[in-house]
Amino acid sequence: MSETALKGSLASSPSSSPPPPTFSRLGSRSKVISKQYDAALALASTADSSVDDLCKIIWGQRRFVIASLLDKRKSRGRRSWIGNHGWFLAELRKDNTSSGDIWCCRLCDDKGAPRFFNAQSTSSASAHLFKAHGITETFEAGSSGDSSVIDLQRNASKKRPASSSFLLPRAKMARIRELSVGYIVDSNLPFTTFESTYLQELFRQLDSDLYAQVPWGRTATKKDLEDILVSKKAAVKEELNNTVTQIHLSFDLWTSPNRLAFISIFGHFIDRRHLYQSRLLAFKRQIGSHAGENIAYTIRNVVRDWGIDGAQIMSAVVALIGQRRV
Repeated sequence: MSETALKGSLASSPSSSPPPPTFSRLGSRSKVISKQYDAALALASTADSSVDDLCKIIWGQRRFVIASLLDKRKSRGRRSWIGNHGWFLAELRKDNTSSGDIWCCRLCDDKGAPRFFNAQSTSSASAHLFKAHGITETFEAGSSGDSSVIDLQRNASKKRPASSSFLLPRAKMARIRELSVGYIVDSNLPFTTFESTYLQELFRQLDSDLYAQVPWGRTATKKDLEDILVSKKAAVKEELNNTVTQIHLSFDLWTSPNRLAFISIFGHFIDRRHLYQSRLLAFKRQIGSHAGENIAYTIRNVVRDWGIDGAQIMSAVVALIGQRRV
């Protein structure tokens, strides 16, 4: 039988079997991931399947299978919000073993250019959704139900380029963090204040983008306080180095209800604008009795710490010691 006759016989035979899945998958190389995913899901067996039985999703030189079909346990464990905007796939090596789970962005796939991210954690995928599509977990959760004015504004703002419109300026970020630390210090609150479930939900409702970009944990708040202390102390030192008068010191002693002694030390001066200024230089434990020698020792250490010329205050310290001895 000639080759032509053989082909005609196969084409006209009513009992010819459909082409094996391998051939049907060859035609899906050019399809977007969504169509291949739907086809792979439709062909999947309800029983546990090996990787060889699963329909392959192909993009370029990369091959995938649906992660939940490869391991049924993962279908119960995947609860991340990024699953609403993409698919969890298992990437295959040449020997058909899995090299790890991958998350594929559905929004990018809709444009014909799917993006793939490691699914071991959601940080990379979350950052991509935020930067490329203006989507956050909070925005998604708040978009259901009745829309508020803010929700409507945010929906409208999604039409703008998302690369920079959602990113807060550094100056604003720094100001917000400084205000949050000021609130904690002024109200004598613990560093865990902003970890409150109710406060965090309040921040999400007010501005989800702001909430997502500002760290609110105790560790970040403590570090912010330390950084602010260093920067503000440097600013005060600059003022002390540029006075038009000598720096005059005053102090006050206080004993707490549990019998602990404290001392506050202030510096008073006229600045370059010829304005009177007063700065708190120290508020610390006063060791020992309220004797002149102990107070003078504390003041001397504070003066050294601030780099103030000791000669400016020696007369005041000597007078203080003399008054205490009388």
